[in-house]
Amino acid sequence: EERQGRGAMDLVHPDDLAIVRSTLAGVIANPGSTATLEFQSIRKDGTVWLTEASATNLLLDPDIKAVVINYRDITQRKLAEQALRESEQRFRAIYDQTYEFIGLLYPDGRLIDANQTALAFRGLRLSDVVEKPFWETPWWDVSFELQEKVKAGIRKAATGEFVRLRAQH
Repeated sequence: EERQGRGAMDLVHPDDLAIVRSTLAGVIANPGSTATLEFQSIRKDGTVWLTEASATNLLLDPDIKAVVINYRDITQRKLAEQALRESEQRFRAIYDQTYEFIGLLYPDGRLIDANQTALAFRGLRLSDVVEKPFWETPWWDVSFELQEKVKAGIRKAATGEFVRLRAQH
């Protein structure tokens, strides 16, 4: 219904018209090519929706240009992505501002992430410790025995067991 009586470019928001025209011209000029892009579209009632379009030059015959364009409304997906980014920002604000040391680990004990409080304590960057076995990070390099306790505790925790470890420096 949105397309009836309207050309393909009539759907494109004026802010995105140049990039859509340029991309489509590239597909038309290159037989067998495909391009996908995201842009704003305008409904008949004037509302704007986010569109993902894929254009393919079918190369049916050298004298016949056939381009197929598939449109998909991605408005809800983009809204969900934005909500996820905002949620991540809120989480990070809390995670990085707490005074507790927090680290997230894979079940095998490699470090996924650590909060800023823990990193600042030892003057570290996340890249200094991420993907390393947690017991081999600078927080535990005080003694081999402490490293072994941490390693054993992580192994138990990975099986679902509750583990409490007291470490004194």
